[in-house]
Amino acid sequence: MRTFGLGVAVVGVLACAGGDGVTEGPAAAPVPEAPRTALPDEQVPVAFVVRSGEHELYWTPEHPTADVVVFTMPGGWSSVPDGAVFEGVGAAGTVSLSYTGESGGKYGCDGGSDVTWATFSADGPLPEGVLALYPKGATGGRKSVPIALDGTPTVTSRAWKVGEGRMAITRTDDLKADVALELPGLASYRAPYEAYRMEGAEEGAIDLSEGVDIGMPEPVLLVRGGPGARLISRVPSYEGVHFEVVDIGATAAQVVGRESLYWCAF
Repeated sequence: MRTFGLGVAVVGVLACAGGDGVTEGPAAAPVPEAPRTALPDEQVPVAFVVRSGEHELYWTPEHPTADVVVFTMPGGWSSVPDGAVFEGVGAAGTVSLSYTGESGGKYGCDGGSDVTWATFSADGPLPEGVLALYPKGATGGRKSVPIALDGTPTVTSRAWKVGEGRMAITRTDDLKADVALELPGLASYRAPYEAYRMEGAEEGAIDLSEGVDIGMPEPVLLVRGGPGARLISRVPSYEGVHFEVVDIGATAAQVVGRESLYWCAF
């Protein structure tokens, strides 16, 4: 700033003295600020890859133009300008997402229910599934890690390898279980979960040998790097599916949001 001010003063003196046609050039155009990319307050930081037509996961959203959507309320993204850039981390790596506005649509069985989405275009192809959503530049080297079953599930227990860590569900009662996640160098995450039963549906105790029961979490994405990790788990219900987001740091782990996707009445 000091150098710029001195240059203007010299030009002014020469012009007043008739200095050989020296004139002040046009001022440089101000550099526009990048669009704000903070997530709106209350937004669960999980996004969904769009498919049109056939898709493998029944809960995958369909949209005519978007590559990725986030479920929201009308006006939920009104503070974010079109073109704002975010980053999504998924099974295929990190992708740049450009916000393209809010969009109404239908979601669910039998024609669906009215929903509002924040929509995005992606800078590359994406596999079907979920993305952990971050402001631009906040991924800081974060990447997803492989998730695979660890051993053979039993009626009372089921476990997964999550990168270098491990997540396990252990039944503690007929309809109750404890979940434990251990990741090297980070805090442990432990939480109780409870299955529930509706009339005309499954009966009896939780059985983890065949799959994840109603109300029990299954890890679908773990992102590591930066100051910690982010876990996204799928929790099935009778009328849809929930996606629970847990942030894990060096000293603490906490649930930061849960996105509930209503699909169909039971």
